[in-house]
Amino acid sequence: HCPAAPAGCEYRPLDSSGAEPRRGVDRSVLLPSGAERATTMAQDRKVFVGGVPQELNQDDLYAIFSEYAGVKKAWLQKCRTADDGNGGNTFPPQNHRGFGFVIFHDTHAIDDILGSAPSRFIVLRSGAKLEVKRALSSNKMGQEKEAASAQAQGHEAVGRNGRGHQPHQARASSAADLPSN
Repeated sequence: HCPAAPAGCEYRPLDSSGAEPRRGVDRSVLLPSGAERATTMAQDRKVFVGGVPQELNQDDLYAIFSEYAGVKKAWLQKCRTADDGNGGNTFPPQNHRGFGFVIFHDTHAIDDILGSAPSRFIVLRSGAKLEVKRALSSNKMGQEKEAASAQAQGHEAVGRNGRGHQPHQARASSAADLPSN
């Protein structure tokens, strides 16, 4: 009986030499499908760029990061159109949402830019600061949000006095407990 492959994976039984396994020996390995492999590889070469001023465009973003390493693709996250149900938006029109992404040709480019730091600021000639971070997939972001939420809930269990959560205890009320008018 062969295990079912998760979505995005194809089932390929392999042994250490890459050949089909001998009968009776389960040496199955689940490998990512071609599309998933390509996405993972691009994700390893992708950075998030925040704090992008409105006067910068995609070509500017491409040029800025080309000074650090070979850029495969750079783009800014576009604003939704005015007919998105936002109604009477009185703000000035924007070219983009203030952030974007850059994919490099080489995976080492991100290490060269960030080193071991989780993020870095690049100061532009105008004085504006772009924040650069490793891009996270939607799945990774969801996992980090869940972990942060769980950690926050763990801190809520310890009250301000440092003691664990105290169950509410009912006590008898008296006339002295009532507010006076």
